[in-house]
Amino acid sequence: MNYNIAALFPEIILLVTLAAEILAWRFRRKATPKTFYTVAKCGIAGAFAAALVLYNQSFAPYYTNDVYTTLFKLMVYLWGLGCFYLSLKWFLGMDRPSFRFYSLGLLSLLLLTAALSVNGLWALFAVLEIGFALNYLLLKTESDTEETLACARHFLLAAAGFALIGAWGVAELCQRAGSSDFAAVKVYLQTAEMSLPLFMACTAVLVGVLFKLGVAPFHFWMAQTVSGPILPVVCYLGLVPIFSYYAVLIKLISNVFMPMYGQFEEVMLVFGMTSIVIGVAGANSESNLRRVFAYVALFNMGIVLAVLAAFDAGSIHSSFVYLLSYMLAMSGVYTVFYGLKSKGEYLETLHDVSGLAAAKPMLAVAMLVFLISMLGLPPLFGFLGLVTVLNDLAARHAYWVVIVILVAKLLMAYAYLKVIKTLYFDSRSGMFDRVDKGIYICLILTIALMIAVAVNPRFCLTVLQDFLN
Repeated sequence: MNYNIAALFPEIILLVTLAAEILAWRFRRKATPKTFYTVAKCGIAGAFAAALVLYNQSFAPYYTNDVYTTLFKLMVYLWGLGCFYLSLKWFLGMDRPSFRFYSLGLLSLLLLTAALSVNGLWALFAVLEIGFALNYLLLKTESDTEETLACARHFLLAAAGFALIGAWGVAELCQRAGSSDFAAVKVYLQTAEMSLPLFMACTAVLVGVLFKLGVAPFHFWMAQTVSGPILPVVCYLGLVPIFSYYAVLIKLISNVFMPMYGQFEEVMLVFGMTSIVIGVAGANSESNLRRVFAYVALFNMGIVLAVLAAFDAGSIHSSFVYLLSYMLAMSGVYTVFYGLKSKGEYLETLHDVSGLAAAKPMLAVAMLVFLISMLGLPPLFGFLGLVTVLNDLAARHAYWVVIVILVAKLLMAYAYLKVIKTLYFDSRSGMFDRVDKGIYICLILTIALMIAVAVNPRFCLTVLQDFLN
């Protein structure tokens, strides 16, 4: 066994950074949002470098950092740093305390990345549930309105319920296998006779992860928890955890449930299809921008799950390419949200942002680009993601899934056109505040990256394939 403490360095760096945040809050009375952001930035950069350099190190058999794990850790760090940078603009503009957000965000990053490396069911369950429960505190950050508190309570009750379900599944599997180690449970499943209690236990564990991804029918908490909290929290929870939960799902299936995955393939496909249908219906029925894009997230995660249901090398690769294309576009949308401000207040409804193109053409153009990418039209990364998914489904002769996705994309286009019409063709609703140049820089970099990937897709797909293999 290789007990190499170096494998823990990325998480240790984040833990030290969290301690530095607490010290800055405790002893520097004039600590500003910029102070907390700078500390967090340095810590995340250090963790990123450590994860990149030490990707082959393992604290075996409990904690491993292989290439696959490192890839997703790096993505969590990058997206977390991006969210922290944009949140700085919000806290400075609103003149609000920021210690709680940055400290909880760092702790969340620590737990999200730790979940990628642990190799035991009980350890994974503990890290995931503590990290997800942490979202309750994040939802209440710098907002004590009745709507926010109601959202937080609703979220906590749902999380607690699914935590109990997951705990029962983990306990049942560990008791049957005589160990919580991934390898031991997998060996047990290879020889065990299928029974209803065993099937239910495996389902309970997988459902616990699917709930966190927000796929239907476990999506009910998503739309309800986006309208009340402050914008930095909404953006962070809508972006950063996705990579970790997606990677954990793949790791669980491949390292634990693969011997009996054939029992779940159709179930996963049904969850994906249901998410697509509900996502389309919800996005077309909402007028609140946050809720619209919450359903857009549900829709796109449904496509990811529908493709991933086959769970072979091709489906994993195509689902990841699609997920990455969606996450880049969604990151851009959230960045635009930071620019939607009038008289010091951030705008949330379609009516509030009517006529944006006349006042802030760069924001409107950026939103148009991101919607085009999510729709899957060239020449952007979203087109590559959609084509990769459709090619994989066609190769498996899943033509009815291809048809469902294409029809759903057309129906989702109506929701996107509704947003575009409001921005470009409706009369101006009011004055818009000046947009920080840092937001424009982020938008330009995101669009440039999306175009660069689309221009040279062969190189990008080859690199991703090598990582995932």
